[in-house]
Amino acid sequence: MCQALAERERWVIVETFSDHGVSGSTVLRPGYQALMSAMRSGAVDVVLAERFDRFSRNPGHLAALHQAAESAGVQIITLSEGEITEATIGLEATLEALYLKELADKRRRRRV
Repeated sequence: MCQALAERERWVIVETFSDHGVSGSTVLRPGYQALMSAMRSGAVDVVLAERFDRFSRNPGHLAALHQAAESAGVQIITLSEGEITEATIGLEATLEALYLKELADKRRRRRV
């Protein structure tokens, strides 16, 4: 879906970053680190993803990613949220915090 949007917008895909099978709870993932490096080096000017939470489920990580992108002049766009702004960060942080709490509650209930 991302590739189709990039083609419609006539964006050149310079790299695809992924971390299949690696927990999004950490930023110490090869694909994530390569993305950060590409943004810092100026290799990309737009980052496209299906959803913003694909980068991380941690609100702090999402805010840091947005700040790094903003500092590098990189625009983050997702299929579900559109352009990521500070308002998106606040909303996503709230939703992710609720999701993580609900997930923790479900895990605790399974242990009982």
